[in-house]
Amino acid sequence: MAGVPSNTMNYSSLRILGDLTVAPGGEHEALGPAGVFKWDKATLYNSGYGMKNGQRVYKSVNQSADGAGGLTYWYRYYQNGEWIIARNTTTAHLRFVGGTGNTVCTPKFTFPSGTVQYIVEGGATGFLTSEVEANFALGEGNVVHFICSNWDAITQIDLNTDKLAGDITHWQLPANLTRLYLDTNQLTGDITHWQLPANLTRLYLDTNQLTGDITHWQLPANLEHLYLNANQLTGDITHWQLPANMTRLSLHANQLTGDITHWQLPANLALLYLRDNTGLGGDFSRCTTGTKLQYVTLYNTSITYGFTGGPFSIITDVFRSVNFDNCLLPWSHVDNVLADLVTSGVTNAVSSKNVGVGDNNDAPSEAGLASKATLEGRGWTVKVRAA
Repeated sequence: MAGVPSNTMNYSSLRILGDLTVAPGGEHEALGPAGVFKWDKATLYNSGYGMKNGQRVYKSVNQSADGAGGLTYWYRYYQNGEWIIARNTTTAHLRFVGGTGNTVCTPKFTFPSGTVQYIVEGGATGFLTSEVEANFALGEGNVVHFICSNWDAITQIDLNTDKLAGDITHWQLPANLTRLYLDTNQLTGDITHWQLPANLTRLYLDTNQLTGDITHWQLPANLEHLYLNANQLTGDITHWQLPANMTRLSLHANQLTGDITHWQLPANLALLYLRDNTGLGGDFSRCTTGTKLQYVTLYNTSITYGFTGGPFSIITDVFRSVNFDNCLLPWSHVDNVLADLVTSGVTNAVSSKNVGVGDNNDAPSEAGLASKATLEGRGWTVKVRAA
């Protein structure tokens, strides 16, 4: 398309913004956080583009009957280095552009049959027939559009590891979404005010460049997996209420703060990754939990273990490892961790068991060394600081 900025094909856009309406008098108006712009039909039809803030606004490849004898139009415009996609209140439009180096973009959706149309620019068009996934591999510069006539009908979006970029601050998630996989991309945006759908069970946003304060996030009651690790998130999570069905919580490698002393860990929680949040503290021995813990990583935090009789005393054979390295634990806390693991009675019979309370912690006392010997006699690998 003539006039498209030359670097457009290096950008992978996920953004959905605003509403699209047809204003009286034949003017088309797109409403959204980026502002309002108008142009007349003649300009749009004759030239293929309108103007917004001195920049060309291009008519999309799609138009469809609106049920009232008119047409619904899609528009996109290029602003500040990215494409903005306009949408109306009943139809959503996702546009993907293959980036440099033969980016492979494989968007996948779960949706009711007949609700999602696809348009490959310069290629095929039609309605998706699979209710499981819509999978298009994009080479460099290739473009595919997905147009859903009922955005809220989508229950799963899987866009992980697709080298996608874009600001997702203003994403409005489908009301019936149950699973969202956006992990391992180059996404940016402030997710402070994200509203999570009530039926969401799995949310994977890890390994991106997201920011925001998640202090007041309300987690859906049925959320099972929450992966927010490896971003730049902030917030005090002292008063977080973890859903009863949660089995995986991964918040590591952010800038979170708070005191987890009084956390009530879900009974079936298996994975707890809090490491590399230096402002996060509290006494883990006072947390309540079930017996399903498998992996616990707390290193490089300020979390302690001040008492015996804590979560590690009731682990079972499914347990795999705990790492308390670099938590500045005093010797008595190191002893408590080891004593509770001994109390559990768990051996290495089912799978390898590991405990790390070494780096930047005190060395254990004689009682702690006795617990270490007991665990090693059961097949555990135990790392402590030498006296």
